[in-house]
Amino acid sequence: MISLQEAKNRIQKNAKGFKRKECVRMHQGVGRVLAKNLYATDNQPNFTNAAMDGYALRCKDTPGRFEIQKMQFAGDAFCKLEVKKAIEIATGAPLPKGANAVVPQEDVVVNNGRVVISQKIILGKNIRTQGENIRKGEKIFSKGHGVCAKDLGLLASFGFGKIPVFQKPRVSYLATGNEIISVGEKKEAHQIFNSNAVSLRGLFEKAGCVFQDFGIRKDVHSLLSKKVQAMLDQKPDFLVLTGGVSVGQKDYVAFVLKDLGAKILFHKVRIKPGKPILCASWGRTLIFGLPGNPLAAQVGFYQFILPAITKMLHVQNRPFISKAKLLKPIAQQKRHLFLPAKMFEALGGVCVDPIEESSGSVKALSCGNCLISIPQGSGALKKNTWVEIQPYD
Repeated sequence: MISLQEAKNRIQKNAKGFKRKECVRMHQGVGRVLAKNLYATDNQPNFTNAAMDGYALRCKDTPGRFEIQKMQFAGDAFCKLEVKKAIEIATGAPLPKGANAVVPQEDVVVNNGRVVISQKIILGKNIRTQGENIRKGEKIFSKGHGVCAKDLGLLASFGFGKIPVFQKPRVSYLATGNEIISVGEKKEAHQIFNSNAVSLRGLFEKAGCVFQDFGIRKDVHSLLSKKVQAMLDQKPDFLVLTGGVSVGQKDYVAFVLKDLGAKILFHKVRIKPGKPILCASWGRTLIFGLPGNPLAAQVGFYQFILPAITKMLHVQNRPFISKAKLLKPIAQQKRHLFLPAKMFEALGGVCVDPIEESSGSVKALSCGNCLISIPQGSGALKKNTWVEIQPYD
């Protein structure tokens, strides 16, 4: 059995960075990861323009009385300001050549085609200068950036119709167990629905993967071996199995993987829940054997599989980890504990209320919004102790 950190180190060492790329239409890019740096194709603003409705003029001529030369709207071509005149201008309209300030319309008096400026105007007042936000050629996003909906407007402003992204990692999933049936089948009293298939599909797809469910295999060594070999032959990026990784008489996953020539990176980690977790490699495929218990399986995803996905996709966004005040005491633990909890704002700061459920609980993660992370050897924790939390949604 190895430590949590050692297990993570071995995964990072064996997770190979992606090279497969594709271009997608920008509106399809949300949730995808950029495969190369993107640079500004123009200045932003791409021309100097008025920041508000008013009058464009030369500040050195103020104060004074100016003939209104014309009206300049957004979308009009550039024009030239004549001497001792002002141009009425709309927000976003190109600043006339020769003008260097805009006076808001509410700060002037207009009479008989002339505008009266009663005070000295500061150079550059109410002007958006070309390139003041972003310069042409400036890097706007780096390779490995996870594209969000809020990024689309910026990309569109530079005319990106398509963006280069890494292809989605391919995940092959198989459940094991004589007691497991698929959701939708008729259930006998001794059977349970495979909730892991649905939960893991959601987690993988949210992480930007393509998830293929290969169903369920009974706890028969030969049948499991044949199925896993067929899945490996398709060369997925991840092969994920649930169940069959502990020490029971019918827990065959580790034996099957060894027989098929997979390299076992680790089997059993000092964590709770999820101690029996297994990780192996077969060529460029990373294999994870997760416990069949739903809470343990999802903790395994967050702690081990998600970091492997981010490594493969060169993702630069770091997982958010915070601190919160514990509302209940937690007993001393022999292993690194991950405990579902409810995090919320209170007068004393962020508080966290542990949800104490067994590793077989389907309910715990759904009721919570974060995992409390208690390192091995921390000792008993009293109420109001500040603890590390890992939010999820």
